Amino acid sequence: MAGAIEEGLDRAGRFDSGTRRIRAVLAFGQLEYLAKRWLRVGWVVDRETCLQILTDSWCHLLTENGGPGRDQPSASSA
Repeated sequence: MAGAIEEGLDRAGRFDSGTRRIRAVLAFGQLEYLAKRWLRVGWVVDRETCLQILTDSWCHLLTENGGPGRDQPSASSA
C-alpha cells in the first residue's frame, strides 16, 4: 500500500524524491495503527478529533500546502 502512495507522489512530482517513500510509509503506518487499535479497543478517544488529527497529519505528509488548517476548511467543518 505504501508503494501506491509513493507512486502517486512520484506522478504528482511532490517533494524531493528521497523523501517520498518515508512519507508514504508514515502515512500508511498511521492508518494501519489506528485501524488495528480501533478493532482491538474501539474509540476510547473522541472519534472526530482522532480522525481530524489523522487527516491533518496526512495533509502535512502528502500535500504541498500542508492541508486543512492553513487555507482550507477542515473535514469536520466542511
